[in-house]
Amino acid sequence: MTRRRIVLASLASAGLVVLLCCGAGYFWLYLLIGVNDAGSASLAEEWKLVLEPLGNVEDATQKEPLVQGKRFADGDWVFGLCRDSHGRFKQGGGTLVVKDSRGKVRAFFGHVCGWLALETMLREQKSLDEFYKYLLEQWQFQEYQWTKETQKETQKGTGNAKGNAVESRGGAVRRFRSLEE
Repeated sequence: MTRRRIVLASLASAGLVVLLCCGAGYFWLYLLIGVNDAGSASLAEEWKLVLEPLGNVEDATQKEPLVQGKRFADGDWVFGLCRDSHGRFKQGGGTLVVKDSRGKVRAFFGHVCGWLALETMLREQKSLDEFYKYLLEQWQFQEYQWTKETQKETQKGTGNAKGNAVESRGGAVRRFRSLEE
């Protein structure tokens, strides 16, 4: 073999090894930080019970540190909780639950980009109706329909959340039920 062929064969072999290693690395990286947009009905129903008793944006953000919200110029407001979609094995990723000034608590499933996603989505919106339109049309979230059991429990003022877990984000500690899926 000539020296030129040995060098080419060595470079090709090295390139193949790098490709295999990096390809496997990207696969493992995808598993660790992939996207989970499915949402969680049980998490949505639990968060509904957390948000319903809160009166307005200021009250909510003071009592629940992870709540994000906005008061619009016309006096309407909205606040809520969201679970980041990034992380393949993160349970409940893609869940967004909000309460508005009309007294309605709504849940949506879709791509929640970061744990401050709700704050980011609200930043450019001028009204509550514009926010919901933006959420459903531009972000293509799907609205979750509450079960009859959840509606009955809410009217009675009882809940079915079991157990507590603790999640910490930037020093804020919040209670929420651990998902048993």
